[in-house]
Amino acid sequence: MSAYHFDGAGKYFRPMVVLLTAKACNLHGKLSAFGELLPSQHKVALIAEMIHTASLMHDDVIDSSDTRRGHATVQRAWGQRKVSSAVNTKKKNGKNGIH
Repeated sequence: MSAYHFDGAGKYFRPMVVLLTAKACNLHGKLSAFGELLPSQHKVALIAEMIHTASLMHDDVIDSSDTRRGHATVQRAWGQRKVSSAVNTKKKNGKNGIH
């Protein structure tokens, strides 16, 4: 299910904004000489994308959507029960952090 949803198409913008903002903050706050990113900042970008993806999947379940941007929704491909389980797992991991 993850490979289907995270196909790489258009999934870079939000994480890139988070990372560029973190880099600018690091330079401005003199946290690193070259604006190097901290591992925790990489995690924030990952978690932001996971939460966004979970919210889209949740919307598809609530709306009973069959397609999203011309592709079958994960709900249509795997069914509501599996999608609901995946959404809950993603939200839990997003709230607790990635270990």
